[in-house]
Amino acid sequence: MRREPLVPLVSVLIPSYNHGDFIVAAVDSVLAQTYGNIQVIIVDDASSDKSVEVIQSLRDERIVCRFLESNVGACQAMNIGLSMCEGPYIAVCNSDDIWVPTKLEQQLEKFKNCQNLGAVFSDVEWIDSEGRFLSEENAPPFESVFKRPNRSRFSWIRDLIEGGNCLCHPSVLIKREVYQTVGTYNNFYRQLPDLDMWLRVLQHYEILVMPEKLVGFRLHEGNTSRPGPITSTRSINEHRLILVNMMKEITADNFFGAFGFTNVLSIGDPSALKFEIARYLLDYRGGVYENMFNQLGTEVLLEIPQHDIIQRGISAHHFHERVGRNTPWISYPSPSPPPEKEIHSEIEAPPFDQGPLIAETKTVDLIRTVAIRIKARLRERLMAIASSVRR
Repeated sequence: MRREPLVPLVSVLIPSYNHGDFIVAAVDSVLAQTYGNIQVIIVDDASSDKSVEVIQSLRDERIVCRFLESNVGACQAMNIGLSMCEGPYIAVCNSDDIWVPTKLEQQLEKFKNCQNLGAVFSDVEWIDSEGRFLSEENAPPFESVFKRPNRSRFSWIRDLIEGGNCLCHPSVLIKREVYQTVGTYNNFYRQLPDLDMWLRVLQHYEILVMPEKLVGFRLHEGNTSRPGPITSTRSINEHRLILVNMMKEITADNFFGAFGFTNVLSIGDPSALKFEIARYLLDYRGGVYENMFNQLGTEVLLEIPQHDIIQRGISAHHFHERVGRNTPWISYPSPSPPPEKEIHSEIEAPPFDQGPLIAETKTVDLIRTVAIRIKARLRERLMAIASSVRR
């Protein structure tokens, strides 16, 4: 009698890109899990190193491979892999990381007692290119980024949008239904697609972060654990795009749970949500995102009829004051960043200093700048007059 193949409970997705030196260790750590009813999906995004040959040499009936003919980007490779997953649970393992043997077993246990739990994350152990654990002295400056206590999904929404991503993507074990509910990864984000994804997830599901270090997160020359000018600029710009989209899509219940309302009467008034969003963004203080939040707050406020804004306590004079406080758009020139290296990102890099904003400069400096411009224009006029007289 022919036996039907066992349907895997967990599909492990391994996106591969130019990690020929590390992918065997990654796959071996997945195949060595104490929980064995798994499917391993490897999607190689047109690697230019030896990755394809290395992957083709792997021998295990649980492995399914897909080799892309051209590079489509990390998120699109992930989405292709998601379409191949069969299990009700999906785990992600970077092709340059490793797992501890009990990772899946420990995480699966967490789903048993929480009905609305959508995803489980963990802390990580930092390792070098040779797979050696890094001591505290050699750990990266962001080594505590994934050490986060558990909290409600509302608290996570606020913490992520105000502080940036702190959830480790290659540690996640997530229900397949979550992707069916919130959609797949946005390939137009390069630095922060995971932040965009987790904020969408948190609109519907609780998450849990385990304190155990279940992933060996490898640091080497080919990843972007070290921030640079281009990645930092892209990170803060993508953060704003994600912020804009989240504020467009968030429900009144989710906004109230995450950020609160300034007026309890707004709770039952759907038309008040846009004003509450604008007020929160305008009142936000602190951190590198203050100018970004404040500027977006003015944009959202202007979408509301003027008489409604005034009735809710913001006059035109108040608006003028807020708009004149700062701007993220004008800064003194900074040195040109170095040429960009094609890499795949996992950690959100903090924005780099682009010089003082115009609102931070001294009045005397502004007067001097204006005077220089006036002199230049006068000089141009005198030269034009002299030229016409000579004619």
